[in-house]
Amino acid sequence: MEEYILTVSMTAESLYRVFEDAVRMACAGYYTPDQIDAWVERADLQHWESLLESGLHFIAARHILSDEIVGFISVDSNGYLHDLFVDPLHQCRGVGSLLLYTAEKFVVECKSIMLDAEVSLPARRFFEKRGFHVLCTQEVDVLGIRLDNFVMQKSLVLQGNAESYDELLRLWEVAVRHTHRFLNEGDILFYKSEIMNHYFPILSLYIIYNRLGNAIAFMGLSDEKIEMLFVHPDELHKGYGSILIDYAVREKNIYRVDVNEQNREALAFYLHKGFRIVGRGEEDDFGKPYPVLYLSAER
Repeated sequence: MEEYILTVSMTAESLYRVFEDAVRMACAGYYTPDQIDAWVERADLQHWESLLESGLHFIAARHILSDEIVGFISVDSNGYLHDLFVDPLHQCRGVGSLLLYTAEKFVVECKSIMLDAEVSLPARRFFEKRGFHVLCTQEVDVLGIRLDNFVMQKSLVLQGNAESYDELLRLWEVAVRHTHRFLNEGDILFYKSEIMNHYFPILSLYIIYNRLGNAIAFMGLSDEKIEMLFVHPDELHKGYGSILIDYAVREKNIYRVDVNEQNREALAFYLHKGFRIVGRGEEDDFGKPYPVLYLSAER
């Protein structure tokens, strides 16, 4: 990515050029010529001039050698992703990922908990690989011509604090009772006290919330490894664990995690995410007789 720099300085002409080239080339195999013409005609130069003057936050990628804008993204403070386009000559070089990553940081700073987007047919795979999921398909009217696209959403990772402890402890208990059926009641009460009084205060906590503002998944990180990761049973298999793991690896350079050997579902999840078993212990960190597998991912 040394070829590109990010900027918030751009012109409507540069945005229109990137937009038109991206739509006409990248979308040619997914939409008819009439659909593409209508799309480009509606989002003319005046359209981009008005958007630049709106409340949207624009970020652009500039190519160092040519000094040209080769991609851009726009979002609002509520987490609505309005646009993301990359010049076809600069696609598959990480420009889109860099723009999306930067926009996510902006939205998190605005205290929003989700990103929402309307995504074209060819862009679906790009967004899915980066944690978005499809809410529905829809038809939109563009100058009297119908186009299909996807309504997609991504939950963002927010950092927790002491005010989060009670809610996270409740989430932890619900999750543990669902996944750690090998524990007895005394074990659960013991771990619950240890986590609240000794683990939460020393870990960095990262949380995913739903639209109602309820915590549905969280993880705790030390400097060395993922110390805990739990998802509410009603929210399993929706990608929230993957979002947290990807955050730990990408943002915090954490590549280690321990998992109870008897928690087969969690083990399968981590192996699927690219971790591998590098060791085994007969007891957990508290000396209790629950074997632990030590996992590590490649850097």
